[in-house]
Amino acid sequence: MIKFITVVLVASSSVFATGLATAAAPPALVPIAPTAVTPIIRAGLPLPSSPIVNTVKSYKEWKNEKVQLAIKKVTITKAQIEYRKLNKQFLQKSEPVAAKDPETDRLEALLKNDLYALEVAQELSVTDYFAIYLTKQENKPDAYKEAAAKMTPDEVGQLIKAYADSMFSSSGTSAPVTKVGPTAMEKSEPAK
Repeated sequence: MIKFITVVLVASSSVFATGLATAAAPPALVPIAPTAVTPIIRAGLPLPSSPIVNTVKSYKEWKNEKVQLAIKKVTITKAQIEYRKLNKQFLQKSEPVAAKDPETDRLEALLKNDLYALEVAQELSVTDYFAIYLTKQENKPDAYKEAAAKMTPDEVGQLIKAYADSMFSSSGTSAPVTKVGPTAMEKSEPAK
C-alpha cells in the first residue's frame, strides 16, 4: 500500500511539474521593427535648490509624541514583567526555580522609572516645549516663527506669562527690576 501511494505521489508531482514547465515557458520572441522614438524632456519643472526643511512640531504634537513614547515604554516593561512571571510559573510546575529573580526586580525598578517619566511627560508645559525642543532647532529664528504660528492663544499666554515671571522676579522675591537705560518715553526730544 505504501509503495502504491509513493508511486501515485511521484507520478502526480512529475505531471504537475511538467505542467508548470510548459505553462511558465516564455513565448517565442518575435523581433519588432525599430521605430523612431523621440525622447521627451520636460524642462519646465525646476529641481529644488535647497533641501526640504523639516517642519517644527507644534506644542501639542511634541507633547503627544513624548507622552506616547512614555506610554510605549511602560507597556513594554509591563509586558516583560508579565512574561517573566508567567514563565516563572510555568517553570515552577516542571522544576524548582529560585524564589528571587534579579531580572524581574530590575524590570520592576525600570517600570517605576518609566511610570515617573510618563507622569513627567503628561505635565510638560509650553515653557518646557520652548526650553527643551525649540532651542535645539538648527534655524532658531525660523523655528520660533513656525512654532508661534502653530500656537493657540492659550499657549501663547502661558509662554508670555512664563517669560514675564522670569523677567520680573528674582529668586522668588519680587525685587524691583534694575534699569539698564532710558526708555523711549524718557528720551528727550532732540534740540532743533
